[in-house]
Amino acid sequence: MIKTKCYYFFLTLTLVSILQISAVDCTVYADSFTYEVRFTNYIFLLCPRETRANLIEEFVRGEQTIGELSYMFAVPDKAARRLQQSFDREFEIRNQLSTHMTIPEPPIFNEVPDMTLLPGLGAQRRNIVNIAMQTVIPIMIENLSNRIMDDNLCRSLGLLRSVLDPGSFITSYNIERETCIVTSTIGQTEKSSKYKNIGGVIRQIQINDTHRTEPLSYVTAW
Repeated sequence: MIKTKCYYFFLTLTLVSILQISAVDCTVYADSFTYEVRFTNYIFLLCPRETRANLIEEFVRGEQTIGELSYMFAVPDKAARRLQQSFDREFEIRNQLSTHMTIPEPPIFNEVPDMTLLPGLGAQRRNIVNIAMQTVIPIMIENLSNRIMDDNLCRSLGLLRSVLDPGSFITSYNIERETCIVTSTIGQTEKSSKYKNIGGVIRQIQINDTHRTEPLSYVTAW
């Protein structure tokens, strides 16, 4: 009889221990994609401004779609964290950066790279890229060779638009009648912005389907 009581006593202790362990707060855990985005941002911050501009110009002139450029340089926080494609974008940025500089070893951060850090990391990347775009876009304008608009300039404007309004980042673009039209298609919502070279000055035109026109801004996309 005594043995039976001991058995139940130890069984009770075991169940209590299991319940206590299962009640531990495990909401903060390392997220692999967050780690990659944070590491890329860290390297960006080590780059001279000219290096960042050169890198982004190379990608703008490359084969990536404007949607890919948006995910890479404007909204990494909106990428699908569990898709290999999202990881590949971060690897590709760092690989291209390695042609400009020596990539350092990943530092030891104090914070666990859990997914709650992604929005802040996205905002940090947009700030970094915005500064670089202020060098990239004038270069694109200078290289127009007397043309009113070309793909590279239009793609640059689309990327800047994604940086300024990440909630409706750009996923496609086209050029019609010397006007760059960049379009955001998020779910069922579509939103377009138009840019035109008028007298050597890039302007956003037909804002909100009106006749309103504003000079290109690195602060606001209407």
